[in-house]
Amino acid sequence: MGKREKNPKAVGAGRMLAWQSRAISQGCALMAIGFLSVYCTDTLKMNPALVGTLLVVSKLLDGFTDIIAGYLVDKTNTKWGRGRPYELCIVGVWFCTWLMFSCSPQWSTVVKSAWILCMYALVNSIFYTFLNANNTVYMVRAFRYEEQFVAINSYGSIISMLGTVAFNIAFPICMSRFATSASGWSMLMAMFAIPLTIIGLMRFFFVKETVDVDVVDENGEKEKVNFRDVKKVLTRNPYIYIVTLIMFVSNFVMNMGVNVYYFTYVARDVSKMGIISAIQMIGIPAVIIFPAVIKRFSTAKLMFVGCFVSAFGYAINFFSGGNMVLLGIAAVCYGVGSVPISMLINLLILNAPTSMNGRECSGWRGPWDV
Repeated sequence: MGKREKNPKAVGAGRMLAWQSRAISQGCALMAIGFLSVYCTDTLKMNPALVGTLLVVSKLLDGFTDIIAGYLVDKTNTKWGRGRPYELCIVGVWFCTWLMFSCSPQWSTVVKSAWILCMYALVNSIFYTFLNANNTVYMVRAFRYEEQFVAINSYGSIISMLGTVAFNIAFPICMSRFATSASGWSMLMAMFAIPLTIIGLMRFFFVKETVDVDVVDENGEKEKVNFRDVKKVLTRNPYIYIVTLIMFVSNFVMNMGVNVYYFTYVARDVSKMGIISAIQMIGIPAVIIFPAVIKRFSTAKLMFVGCFVSAFGYAINFFSGGNMVLLGIAAVCYGVGSVPISMLINLLILNAPTSMNGRECSGWRGPWDV
């Protein structure tokens, strides 16, 4: 028997794990930041309205840094590649997250507010923004075939989902044990930040940019996107602003840590969050069959169904109180409902009409990054 030839369009298990490592780390960081509000109000004794205002100010900053990040990624040209160098931002994400949860309750309200705002802005408006801006740019230069893109964003999502689910199970349990003081919060974050930073760097070390996809003009020079091109996109595509508003509201609500407050004061046991996260794993089969579903239904229909199922799940959650059965059903609904959106985002970016006057916007990933 002859040796089976290797499929050039296959990603490979090792490369798939390496690529998804940063998604796991970044997803866990996002989940950790979801506990910021309860940390500020219950441990630092800050006014909830003040905390909310600080988060809004930081989110408004995102709109400016998104554009700048896309521009810088497009202009980058190093021996490591164009998108790959920005993977190092995962170190900044976790370091600043740890600093964010290492604030002293003895500091004045002004100092605490400035500290939280600065760390939160660094995480969300700088480091997290660059990680979003470089993602598609890095992917199209690390993988050659569309089949690989689909595999990464579908089957690969199972890996990142399992990683974040494991975090959501472990963190609330550890929180109920360690996060009883300011120093306990700092230690808790360090416990997760160190290993997850190492995991997050695996993509940078093991996945190289090997595919040249830059557009070349008639003079043989690689074309770049300028601010004039961005202005055209912003003035000619009204859907950008609709999507921006949707993402702003979604991210703002997620970062409010509503779920943490719910299990703290309504369910009266924050460790139950871990149980509910484990129940969400029932929805994993939906992720497995999703690549086949994509071939039969349009992106718009899938996203509409996903939003409807998620809304139905959150409606159940609203009336559940501390009932674990209803909370579990709700978790499965909004967990399954989030699958289309989370798995189609990068494919939408990749297949979006990102050319203007025949020029490819290779690095531009602004607030319309959906």
